[in-house]
Amino acid sequence: MQVRKARLHDASNVYDLVNSLSGDGTLLKRPFAEICENIRDFVVVEQQGDGTGGALGDRVHVNVDYDTQREFTANNNINVYYQGLEDEILVTASNRAGQLYLRPGVGMDVAALARRLDGDASVETTLWREGAEAVARREGEELRFRPGTSDGWETSGDASLLDHPDALNRAWAALANPNAGELLVSAAEGWELADLGGRHHAGGGSHGSLVAGDTLVPLVTVGIKAEVHRITDVAPAVLAYFGVRVPESMEAGSRVSIM
Repeated sequence: MQVRKARLHDASNVYDLVNSLSGDGTLLKRPFAEICENIRDFVVVEQQGDGTGGALGDRVHVNVDYDTQREFTANNNINVYYQGLEDEILVTASNRAGQLYLRPGVGMDVAALARRLDGDASVETTLWREGAEAVARREGEELRFRPGTSDGWETSGDASLLDHPDALNRAWAALANPNAGELLVSAAEGWELADLGGRHHAGGGSHGSLVAGDTLVPLVTVGIKAEVHRITDVAPAVLAYFGVRVPESMEAGSRVSIM
């Protein structure tokens, strides 16, 4: 086996490998230009014959079955996978939003974890599900909510805890995502949450939290008369303008009629 620093002519293979592992979240998807720019951050393992395997730390594992002399390169395989510990909490972050995933062996429920974040200067609001309800916690107080009848909401607690733009809709939708963590974090003003690669937008524009500055953007339309309140209203409004029937699958379809 030979291990060496990656060179520019390896960029295509590195790009294919990185992005083939991005579908399940093992690695972050990167554009080819970025791979080329940072090619020396990668190493290349070259081996003939039998495969090998091992662990990078105690959580990231790699199995290698790769032979540069094989007639059919499709038989080459590099498998990188994450195997978390049973008692750990996985934390992911991007821009101004964070998600926490609780492994089965964690001796703490979601509500207790949210309480532990009280007083953390970087956290404005935490969100989680409890049965048929969602819970928002802010400054030590809680608001429970769930969809009601006639497009309304049933709430219990101080509604001002979610005084952000369209907060109930957005929070409920985020928690309903099947890939969402057990606990969602909306960052406080002035804080940026770095992603797994250490990247962030500190010092520039950002988004992700519930606050108005991350949420409200100007929108200019010409000729479109439908009201556009959310990003999900844009496509139905444009389809309606051109006389194309809005699919039922589009959330805003019921609010936009063909003109």
